[in-house]
Amino acid sequence: MKRWAEKIALILAVCCALAVMAAYATSLHSEGRSLAAREKLAQQLRVRVAERLQASGAQHLGPLEPPVPLSPAEESARGKVEAETLMVRMDEIESHRIGNGAGSVDINFIKELLDKPAANWTEEEVAQLRQFLAAHQGLLAELRAAAQRGIALPALDYSEGFALQLPHLQALRDMTRVLRADALLQLRDGMAEAAIDDLIAIMGIADALQDEPLLISQLVRFSQYRLAADTLRDIHNAGGAGPQFVQRILRALDAGLGREAFADSIAMEGMVGMRFFSDPDLEALGEGVNSPPYRFLLNLYTTPFASPLLDADEAVYGEILAEAASFAGLPYYEARERLRALEARLSATSRLRVFTHLLVPSLDNIFLAQARQEAVIEVARVGLAVEQYYFEHGAFPESIGGVAGYLGGALPVDPFTGAMLRYHAGGAGFHVYSVGQNMEDDGGEENSDLLQGDIVWRGGAPAQKMADWEVRNGADFLYGAGAISGNAACVVKWSF
Repeated sequence: MKRWAEKIALILAVCCALAVMAAYATSLHSEGRSLAAREKLAQQLRVRVAERLQASGAQHLGPLEPPVPLSPAEESARGKVEAETLMVRMDEIESHRIGNGAGSVDINFIKELLDKPAANWTEEEVAQLRQFLAAHQGLLAELRAAAQRGIALPALDYSEGFALQLPHLQALRDMTRVLRADALLQLRDGMAEAAIDDLIAIMGIADALQDEPLLISQLVRFSQYRLAADTLRDIHNAGGAGPQFVQRILRALDAGLGREAFADSIAMEGMVGMRFFSDPDLEALGEGVNSPPYRFLLNLYTTPFASPLLDADEAVYGEILAEAASFAGLPYYEARERLRALEARLSATSRLRVFTHLLVPSLDNIFLAQARQEAVIEVARVGLAVEQYYFEHGAFPESIGGVAGYLGGALPVDPFTGAMLRYHAGGAGFHVYSVGQNMEDDGGEENSDLLQGDIVWRGGAPAQKMADWEVRNGADFLYGAGAISGNAACVVKWSF
């Protein structure tokens, strides 16, 4: 009996030793995979961002550390305006309230007002908005000037991981909301040029976020460009701008594509996420993951016996984000198949990789958001180029190829398909469109459901819109010596 007990004990000891050795080998293998993923993520960041490392301030520990941007003071020395200065000024708006109770006017009033078409605003709401913005014209002028000079974002400590605080994002969003509200008032008063100044400022503020390689920052940038697109459409539909503004708007739109900034943000998302595994802290992920099951897993993962699970989890997470970052800089139509394969891999990943499933963002949705952003910008660029073509030639181009010269010689393609943007022109006008994310040509029909319909830019009634613009602004402004170059006789055929 004693001999059997000794044999069983020996077998158990050998099994335990093998288990420990297997766990150790697995951890080493996972650690190697994690290291490779970190290096790949670091390499995905653009050279432009990496070159912004600074010796002072934050300690740089090598290629696996996120790059530290120039400090706001250094950016300011280059002529940029510090975002923190604007945030202090924005506090004046965010704390300003006119009246009390249900009829009070504050920043929330502006947000609610922008949720409905300006045509549905009541006269009382217009008067309230006008009174509120009149008290902050100085700040609006500062925002326009800052957007033109460039905005230096606050220096961030990426080592904080998911606990990193980003209060400037809300302030930047409020800045663009205030500018859009002002643009709509300016259009209501027939002040098209002032509305365009607000539009350019909205895009300039959004573009500042291209220097912040965080996914949430890029999603905020997308939302700001949606405001810009709505504002541009309002200006266009009002016939509110003349030909001398088109190139200025086109230049601003050119800067807004930001596919490289999007790719950087995916890489940084992976690098920040991998920090989480070294010291898991569910508090940083919000209240939604503080349930008992997650707490149990966290406690389990902190034990030495479960570390192989955490190590393997980290390796899978890093590999998925590194792979996503490797093709995030491609047009959506080129990245689509690789994205589907990566989504399939994530779906097939064991549910034991708990934090991978918890931390990996919805890749399909964020890639589609970037593609929609590009489509909105590209159809607007081509639409404005068609307007410019009409101004100079007195007719719409027969094909979209006729406007390449206005866009630097290269025509943008539909980010969803890789084919040329659709273009149809007739005597009454034209429309340019992307087929959108359903990949189907719906004939230029839009749909409030983002999953359906096309992304469209429409232009029309050129002669009448130009006549209306000339009446508001004066023929001398158009035909005067300092107006525009080219054949003045073509001006009456301008469409906007």
